[in-house]
Amino acid sequence: MREQLAIIIPVFNEQENIRPLAERISLVMLNELPMLDWQVFFVDDGSSDHSIARIEELHRSNPNFKLVALSRNFGHHQAISAGLQQANGEYFLLMDGDQQDPPEEIPKLFHELQKGFDIVHGIRAKRHVSSIRSALGSLFWWIIRKASGLPIPGNQSILRIFRKPVWEAVRQWRGEHKFYAGIFAYVGFTQTAVEINRDPRAYGETKYTAGKLFRLTHTAFTAFGDRIPSYIFRLGGFTLLLSLLSLLLPFITSLQFATAMLLFWSGLMTSFLIWAIALLARYRFHQKLQGSGRPEFIIGRTLGL
Repeated sequence: MREQLAIIIPVFNEQENIRPLAERISLVMLNELPMLDWQVFFVDDGSSDHSIARIEELHRSNPNFKLVALSRNFGHHQAISAGLQQANGEYFLLMDGDQQDPPEEIPKLFHELQKGFDIVHGIRAKRHVSSIRSALGSLFWWIIRKASGLPIPGNQSILRIFRKPVWEAVRQWRGEHKFYAGIFAYVGFTQTAVEINRDPRAYGETKYTAGKLFRLTHTAFTAFGDRIPSYIFRLGGFTLLLSLLSLLLPFITSLQFATAMLLFWSGLMTSFLIWAIALLARYRFHQKLQGSGRPEFIIGRTLGL
């Protein structure tokens, strides 16, 4: 019995990209990975265009293409969760539906996985964005690594391949707010990364507006920023140390003792305030881990499952 690769593709208003992407995937799988059975799970995240109709057409011509339609727009990472819930196989691959993740890179990821790794991340060799956005992206990955203490690869795309034990671990992650770059780093296993040549968007516009990027950043830091309260505590300790040192100023400078006491009490109160913020941040972090109990997504209907 041949091993199976499940390809999970979240889509939101990608009617122009769906058919050409599917055709490229078919060619790659038939010509370069003929030893694998494969299925593609298109997860429609509440599209308002004809994306669902395009997926239905694909399924009628080739039942390897499946549809998971969410009841409304829940978000990119929530759509990934829905796809992971429905898919099955020995290998799993995530990719975006805008054709920026080239299907032609799938064999490279698969062959790297066969070297004994459990997860292979796709790292962008070049980003088709402005210099400012590229710099902000690099800063984000650096900060999230420091805040989480996890080996999260920088400049990564959603494109990655992984084995079934990883799939089982990732599916156990609970909570309606998810940041998959952090989740894959958290679960461990043997990981590596390969450079991929990411293409410019073929049709349509990016769905990651400034607001969505801000919300994703907020999710990343609230879900994986467990080191942030510790850094705030250290800042409070440093402030307290400075306030104590201010008591020595009248003995080594011409500063009056009353002024030094004012600096001391100001520093002391500031350090207490910083510690209070750190305690609140830690409380909110653990509260976030517990989740709200709401469903992360709702599946409206499926096709081919």
